[in-house]
Amino acid sequence: MNLNCLIVDDEPLAHNIIIKYCTDLNYLNIKGRTYGPTEALSLIKEREFDIIFLEIKMPKMTGLEWLSLSKPDAQTIITSGYGEFALESYELNVCDYLLKTLSCSRFLKTT
Repeated sequence: MNLNCLIVDDEPLAHNIIIKYCTDLNYLNIKGRTYGPTEALSLIKEREFDIIFLEIKMPKMTGLEWLSLSKPDAQTIITSGYGEFALESYELNVCDYLLKTLSCSRFLKTT
């Protein structure tokens, strides 16, 4: 079963790492990428995603603000360097919280 993924992160390096890990796993297909949360609002209205990789701290709106506003149907995996938001994110029904730098072994456990 193939899963369509969206990356919402303001860091190009994070995009590259997630893309690399998803490419190594044939069933994860990157179908959307954005460097800001407001652009991601449009993308989730246009396309269906199974998984969203979401950063917490971004310009204009935090990932958690975006999550509570958008209420996506997709499973959301937080990818952040800030562990202090984990509890709050689980209250918004995220399925996992990956701390940066993302290790391959930890990424494999969540997918």
